Amino acid sequence: MRSNPGDRQSALDPERWQRVKDILADALEQPTPAARIALVQTRCANDAALLAEAVSLVNEAETQANDPTDPLEECAEHATARLWQDEPSPAGRRIGAYVVTRELGRGGMGAVYLADRADGQFEKQVAIKVLKRGTDTEEVLRRFASERHILARLDHPNIARLLDAGTTDDGLPYVVMEYVAGAPVTRFVRERELSVGETVAVFLKICAAVEVAHGSQVIHRDLKPSNILVTSNGEPKLLDFGIAKILTPTADSTEITAAGEERLTPICASPEQTDGRPVTQASDVYALGALLYEMLSGQKPHRFSTTNPSRDEVARVIREEEPPPPSKVTANPQSARVLRGSLDTIVMKALRKDPATRYGTVAAFAAEVRRYEKQRPVLASATGTGDRAKAFSHVAGRAVAAGLALLLLAWLSFVFWSREESKPTAPSPGVASDAVAASDPRKSIAILPFDNLGADSQPSYFADGIQDNILTDLGKVRGLKVISRSGVAAYRGATRNMKDIGRELGVGSVLEGTVQMSGDRVRVNAQLIDTATSSQVWANHYDRKIEDIFGLQSELAQTIVAQLRTTLSTGERAALSRRPTEDLRAYDFYLRARAAMNGARGSGATQARLEAAKMLESAIAVDAKFTRAYCLLSEARLYIYKFGEEHSEKDLTAAKEAVDAALRLEPNSEDARLAFARYLYHGLDDFRGAYEQLSAMRSSGPHEVEFYTLAGLVERRRGLWSEAIRDSEKAEELDPQNPGLAYNLARTLIALRKYAESERVVNAAIDRLPSHATAGLWLLKKDVELARGDVEAAQRALDAIPPEQKIDYEFERLWLRFLRRDFVAAQELINKVGPETKKMPFYWILVANIARTAGRSEEAAAAFEEARVRLVSALDKRPDDTGLLSALATTYAGLGRGQDALREAHRATESRPIAQDAVGWTQNALSLAQVLAWTGDHEGALKLLGDLVKLPFGPSYGALQLSPMWDELRSDPRFDQVLAAAKLPFAL
Repeated sequence: MRSNPGDRQSALDPERWQRVKDILADALEQPTPAARIALVQTRCANDAALLAEAVSLVNEAETQANDPTDPLEECAEHATARLWQDEPSPAGRRIGAYVVTRELGRGGMGAVYLADRADGQFEKQVAIKVLKRGTDTEEVLRRFASERHILARLDHPNIARLLDAGTTDDGLPYVVMEYVAGAPVTRFVRERELSVGETVAVFLKICAAVEVAHGSQVIHRDLKPSNILVTSNGEPKLLDFGIAKILTPTADSTEITAAGEERLTPICASPEQTDGRPVTQASDVYALGALLYEMLSGQKPHRFSTTNPSRDEVARVIREEEPPPPSKVTANPQSARVLRGSLDTIVMKALRKDPATRYGTVAAFAAEVRRYEKQRPVLASATGTGDRAKAFSHVAGRAVAAGLALLLLAWLSFVFWSREESKPTAPSPGVASDAVAASDPRKSIAILPFDNLGADSQPSYFADGIQDNILTDLGKVRGLKVISRSGVAAYRGATRNMKDIGRELGVGSVLEGTVQMSGDRVRVNAQLIDTATSSQVWANHYDRKIEDIFGLQSELAQTIVAQLRTTLSTGERAALSRRPTEDLRAYDFYLRARAAMNGARGSGATQARLEAAKMLESAIAVDAKFTRAYCLLSEARLYIYKFGEEHSEKDLTAAKEAVDAALRLEPNSEDARLAFARYLYHGLDDFRGAYEQLSAMRSSGPHEVEFYTLAGLVERRRGLWSEAIRDSEKAEELDPQNPGLAYNLARTLIALRKYAESERVVNAAIDRLPSHATAGLWLLKKDVELARGDVEAAQRALDAIPPEQKIDYEFERLWLRFLRRDFVAAQELINKVGPETKKMPFYWILVANIARTAGRSEEAAAAFEEARVRLVSALDKRPDDTGLLSALATTYAGLGRGQDALREAHRATESRPIAQDAVGWTQNALSLAQVLAWTGDHEGALKLLGDLVKLPFGPSYGALQLSPMWDELRSDPRFDQVLAAAKLPFAL
């Protein structure tokens, strides 16, 4: 821009500089380039020079929109520099003992020059900051003098040093600073492609500099990336204390008031700074949290509606919106895996809205980061409450290792019952008001599978669909107890004794029927039976066109409600009349997919889910508003990701996209909200999020069993033991024919050392279920006996598994021989083990432990190495699986690689803090104790075990007493104390 000296002098006025920034901010908020230019033309109508410059700057800002730096901040600073670009060159100008070489930059209040020593006595480049004429108001002079005073007090290698100060010949104040040749810290991290560890090391140096400032009672208040330069050798330097505040000795040492201050950078301003509340050292903690967030993820923590939001939006977002964890926004998958867990937790605590809940000081913040750096458990909790994590932080502080016994049990649970956990159930605080009407048998019903009377070519899935939809419709009615589809599946095609069914399922009525398709018509016969008398209460015959199938199902459901003497609300009546889709082709695809999902079992489960996903995609292609199809598609893709071999992120993404679509279509749909909770639990291991989602739902509904099942699982992960038992019991009551629900309940009771209650649940389930469905329950009986320390009783339970179970249970039998220390019998079994068992890394860990305990060190090393190879391969596909990490840690310990063992064991425990996952953390911490024992830290192992035996899912008496893996600790008297504590019941 060209202008005469008078114009330039006017441009230097602070008011004019602020006007440039305001115009740019408002212009860049507009949605299109044309709208931005129009606004600039309106705002600059009487100032041609400003108009030309503003238009140019808007255009430049649009080209910078994808740059990680703050476009508005950079654009405004650039505007100032350009407004002054025609001033005479400062080169050669003498300032104090220095001569100016060139200009380094300009701001609204002054300029910074590069200068050399004028006397030539020695070579020394410095940066000289000179206040600009026209800005030397009383307030600005006060701030400039304050900055000099602050810098004079600060002496630290990571703070740019004050070398001199004075007044120029024409009366302008200046300061002489150490010249820092470097790049803004975020750019340095990005361009050097620093690892997470290297980034953390740089950040800790920045913290050290801020700590020194705080120690001198100085709050920086503007800790943005451009104020922290990093030299070529990686040393960060903290600059610009221009808006820092000195805490006066007469004031509270932690609090100052910043009301009216506007000189703040939005990207690092804390919530209290945006609305003039007191600013404390915690405000710098927040800014450092924002800085670490960007250093680690490459993204700023806050999300705005435009590239350059208004001041009001910036303030609102910073005050009200929670940023996603860094691991969720980084574009680097490897970094995401490292960030997930402790670093996410640390950063998010620093960014909490309430200053009182952040780290109280930068020193505390830095200490937490150092704990991570040294691979030690951190103190912060992901929930912000600090409850269990804080209570047990002293436990994790000494820990490092691997508890194979509990890991093996956890693995066995997954192998035999993963399908049940793949049918989530949700936490339900306050569920009593909508609970099932268990006290009135007249308001309870089971919808048995409808018989298909059509030709062999007639699809059976259509009859199943009618049953499923009637069941779903009735589930929408409050006050009705409706047995789930899986709960009645065993009665398909069987001879039916209605009194027995009523007793087994705990219902007063049963609906059964037949379906026959003929051309474009469907015939349905249905009858309602009183289970107490086996007498028919009601029956009807329907003959309708296929296109009226939804009306038929709605009519049938409403008739049954009336027969059960239940009154429908207006909302319930409307819900029963609502059609799931307007297109029968979409509905047909959906029914086929539903049948495929219901049949997804064993080795063919993933393929069945893939087929279901394809059919659901076809259904959605026909009807893009089919909410149920989106929900089921999310479930299919989620389980392919969770339980399939590939564990591909694309399936997880597809699951999220499907549930998002369902929520967009019907934000209040119980189907969609349950699908979202399922996604959080199984897809993200976000147990807190799943809990909150489910807590907002009503407990009754068409998916009541799944709700209570998921509730029990989520509450268990969150350490809500009484609630987990309550909701698991409710799920089992609603679906008594599902062995997985009895298994989940009994597993929780075992973990709480309620062995007698667990046995009652297991025995009752074994008595009422067909023998082919009870294998997992017999394994639980074995686990109860092992927890008590009775290996012979455990063997009897294993031997009692019905012979029709076509599984040899080689691993379990080998495990019991190991606990008996019968190494000859163990070797005989090893020699006969089949190829499927040999695929399991946990099998090779067990083989290695048998050889190790028997003194065959070379065999042990070979087996540990085989386990290591298989575990590393498995972790390539499931890098976030902390169970695999813990197993790898014990494997490294067995190979004598102590440091590797400790590293992986710490990763496992830190990835799942106890406040985030009460089950996973405890199991991983047990592995940590094992590693400590094997690497020679008996003190740490015993201390950790002493705490773990006080926790649910900690080691049982039998696991400690029987397993040779704890032999290194047995001679210590404190191990006997641990054993005694492991016998004590828990007080919930």
